[in-house]
Amino acid sequence: MDAGILTPEALALFLYFVVPGIVLVKVYDLLVPSARREASAAFLDALSYSFMLLAVGFWPYLLLVLAGGGLGDWLYYGLLFVLTVAQAFVVPVLLAVFYVRSRTKGFLKDKVPDPTPTSWDWFFSGKGPQASIDPTTNKPVCYMRFTLKEGDSFGGYFGQYSFASSFPNPAQVYVEEAWKLREDGSFGELVDASVGAVVNLDECELVEFVAIDVSSNDSASDSAENGERRGGGVDQNYEGQGDHG
Repeated sequence: MDAGILTPEALALFLYFVVPGIVLVKVYDLLVPSARREASAAFLDALSYSFMLLAVGFWPYLLLVLAGGGLGDWLYYGLLFVLTVAQAFVVPVLLAVFYVRSRTKGFLKDKVPDPTPTSWDWFFSGKGPQASIDPTTNKPVCYMRFTLKEGDSFGGYFGQYSFASSFPNPAQVYVEEAWKLREDGSFGELVDASVGAVVNLDECELVEFVAIDVSSNDSASDSAENGERRGGGVDQNYEGQGDHG
């Protein structure tokens, strides 16, 4: 490696002109599932965001330089260190979080498109109907009815120990219980010794979400002999349920 790129000047340029943008982009991508960026595009994005952050954060540095003559060395370099850490790491993180919250819950909510990439991610991030949300965890709790492309259908329970993939990974869900369906589509009984099932969305013709009474989840440890392990009306007829496709 060329020793020239390890000089203090080169490291300072990298810290001020590249790192803030990289941190901002990475934090945003963690908060909002998105397609993986190409290295060249990601670098240009990071460089652009770094310049914008530096344009805004330039003034504290200017004030520090102007006041440098009246400050002791320890105080001057201490403040410079704090400003550098804030500029490179703290401000980009806070800005990414603020921007995402503004788009999803704040003043930008109705002015720009929701950043959630797919309806699959939207539902499993807890933005679905209130009837599907457990008030104690703010996460989805529901029964799911899967209709496969080949015509077969079965049900599942999505709860505390279930998991749904997020974009850009293929849409896939693990339901902690597998259920048999009756001919009319209503939930019949829990599959014997079921510890769940993994379902790929691309193998399904239709996926339906069935609301349950989350207040009855305390019965989770009860026997499943009556087909109501989780309660919540899963034995209702297929017709008349408030399902969401």
